Amino acid sequence: KMSAMHRTKHDDESDPESDDEEGADEDALLECQTIAHPGCVNRLKLMPQAPHVCATWCEDTSVRLWDLSHQLGNLHAPGKGGGG
Repeated sequence: KMSAMHRTKHDDESDPESDDEEGADEDALLECQTIAHPGCVNRLKLMPQAPHVCATWCEDTSVRLWDLSHQLGNLHAPGKGGGG
């Protein structure tokens, strides 16, 4: 999850007066959650009807289904996105 994003000085729609916006000097925030996946992931598919469900195809040719409800919930809770 990315938040606190700001324009860059190379942004086409940049207005010289808008560079003084409050908080413009703050760094962007990237929060993540990790999942212990065995081996490499060859493919990843998401299900639009159930955005918390994910399928991965592993290097050993197995397919794994993941319920990411817990990880997504942590990303939506302030201060909870950190490693795992």
